[in-house]
Amino acid sequence: MIKRLIILFIILFVMFMAMGCTSTDTEDQPVDNDTGANQTEQEDMNIEESAQAVRDTELRIRGIEVNEISRDVVDLTLTFAVYNPGDTTVELERMEYDIYANDVRMGEGTFEEPIEIPPDEEIETTTNFVGSVSTAPAAILGAVTEGEVVWTMEGTMFFNTESGTVEQSFSREFQRGEEQ
Repeated sequence: MIKRLIILFIILFVMFMAMGCTSTDTEDQPVDNDTGANQTEQEDMNIEESAQAVRDTELRIRGIEVNEISRDVVDLTLTFAVYNPGDTTVELERMEYDIYANDVRMGEGTFEEPIEIPPDEEIETTTNFVGSVSTAPAAILGAVTEGEVVWTMEGTMFFNTESGTVEQSFSREFQRGEEQ
């Protein structure tokens, strides 16, 4: 019985020692903490530059053309420009927006064609908007037909960055004859 206890004790002791053993010999291993820290700092700076570039980006409405309007539907072509005043290229992944005519909501739309905007450049693009206007007052439809409308576009732009997708809210007005 004592022999078995001694053997059991030795087995447990060996297992205990095996679990707790790790090498602490670091003399032969090169350590370069500065490189890792510098790389992390550089990545943080790149992420901050990307985020700042997105915050500085501006949306400008260049034109809103009425293609069709009826009691049920309004079909518009929206021309807008995205200006990047920063020194880093930004990528507009998509945009979601609501559009209003004289403060009456005409509907919601999306722009889903990614575009890259180089530093200190402006990219102009267009998108179509088709909305149901069956609940819009006749006076609004008449104003749209006559071109006597103050358009408002509100929404969110989604940008791809090194740290993921960054959102930027916007609200812009446009009136025929006025170019932003």
